[in-house]
Amino acid sequence: MDVTSFAANEEKLGRDLKSAAIRDFLELVMKDLQSSGKTPMNDRERFLVALPVIGTGGAGFLFQTGKVLESYIQCILDFVRKQEEMDVILCVYDKGTLVTAQRIRAELQVDVAFSALANTSTFGLPQGMDIFAFADELAKKLSENKLILFLGSDSNQYRGVPTTEEIVDMVAKDLGVDISTPSWERAELLDKADLLQLRCKKRNLSFGDLISQNIPTIRNSLQYLLLAGLQPPGVVSTNFDQNYEQAVALLERDIY
Repeated sequence: MDVTSFAANEEKLGRDLKSAAIRDFLELVMKDLQSSGKTPMNDRERFLVALPVIGTGGAGFLFQTGKVLESYIQCILDFVRKQEEMDVILCVYDKGTLVTAQRIRAELQVDVAFSALANTSTFGLPQGMDIFAFADELAKKLSENKLILFLGSDSNQYRGVPTTEEIVDMVAKDLGVDISTPSWERAELLDKADLLQLRCKKRNLSFGDLISQNIPTIRNSLQYLLLAGLQPPGVVSTNFDQNYEQAVALLERDIY
């Protein structure tokens, strides 16, 4: 596969990567394995082939990583669904690219996602489980000191806290980025974050500090006070704000 044939034109990029190049490469590898007489190693039922993502490191597509990954992953999913002899492992540049790839795979595997949703209730509980029985189970775990809280952006969405997309745009403005351009609007969220982190690094600024500065101080809600009142043995949060910590302080609790 001649990687130089991938056009740099942004509009053509998606079509080129979704074209026959990746699929033909995978089919060529599979035919070669079939004709070789070899069998899968390490007790695997299928052959396992590594496919590196080209161009998202420093070769020109760094800030189009989302588009490149979507093309690769769609081709891989189409390929593995129509045959039962070969699995494909996608090799990416770094952890950030891995996170993006995992999200895109989840979005593209809609059949798997809907299958999972079919087995859960509206509240995300196992099908058939009563919400009060679930509450009793949580209370039991809490009494046994086995309940850990995981707090994400959903715990702030009704409290006026900006969304992740809004915060990234705020930081971009602070760094002088024109967020009204079509290229910025089309870019993947994590690609935007990568670009902003590079700008911060060049200016000796902290990306995390800029995010915190753009999150307003909001009065604590009953939701956070109730969560703090549970006194779990530990809390894991992806939020940059201090709202849970403030609720714990108001209740004069310790936090770990």
